[in-house]
Amino acid sequence: MQRALIYLIFLTLCTVFAHGPDDGVLEKLTQQIKASPENAKLYLQRALINERHEDWKACEEDLLKAQTLQADLTDFNYFMGRVAMGQAKDQRAIEYFDKSLKQNPKDFEILFAKGRAYFSLKKYSLAAASFDQAFENPKDPLPNHVIERVQAHQLASSSNVAAITQIIRQALEQFGPLLMLQIELYNLQYKSGKYTHALLTLDQILENVSRKEKWLIEKARCYIALKQNEKAAENLKTVDQIFEKMPKVIKKRKLISDLIQQADKLKSEL
Repeated sequence: MQRALIYLIFLTLCTVFAHGPDDGVLEKLTQQIKASPENAKLYLQRALINERHEDWKACEEDLLKAQTLQADLTDFNYFMGRVAMGQAKDQRAIEYFDKSLKQNPKDFEILFAKGRAYFSLKKYSLAAASFDQAFENPKDPLPNHVIERVQAHQLASSSNVAAITQIIRQALEQFGPLLMLQIELYNLQYKSGKYTHALLTLDQILENVSRKEKWLIEKARCYIALKQNEKAAENLKTVDQIFEKMPKVIKKRKLISDLIQQADKLKSEL
């Protein structure tokens, strides 16, 4: 039974039998299991719903029952690994994922799940390696997959700024100018002292946001690091003009008041 088919059946059940995401589905499946107790597929479907509710014990019981009924159950070890992760048993999850990878050595989802387990164990180099391996054969990756991969690389003992930058740039080419990726790139560039590159990224961010004060402050920060105080002052002046137009009640909000304090601190450094 293929993983995609399992999910398709699960989503179909949710649509047919429910007004909400899972309403009535669990009860319906339980009734079907009573009528057909030897049907491994039904236990697997119920396991997915129990996983959705984070009922890990019930999920594990259903998976084990399904595997008892169908010894060659596809993705059994992968799903058991997810259950183990839900129970914060990350090392055990890795063992399950390794078993699953023997059958599907290039599977994106399994490799990525294994990377997440390593990350949870703070084994960042192993997490980064697993994420990299997953991206050798990516299947519909999402921006959050890229962010997790970047974070693992940043925390790894062998962190390589150039390699991480390349990962983000490739993602920007694939997904377009997503703000979350642009921010990751800027943070990396600033922390590594590449202030000129950081300024270029900030210009791209400014094209992508409606509220510009935070990023104008960051531009001033970069200019100060480059000892270009006049340009820093110009950006801070623009920030002041934005703040002046804000109602007092808005300026009292913590997010805005913190930005005002940051701008004032940078002014004192000019």
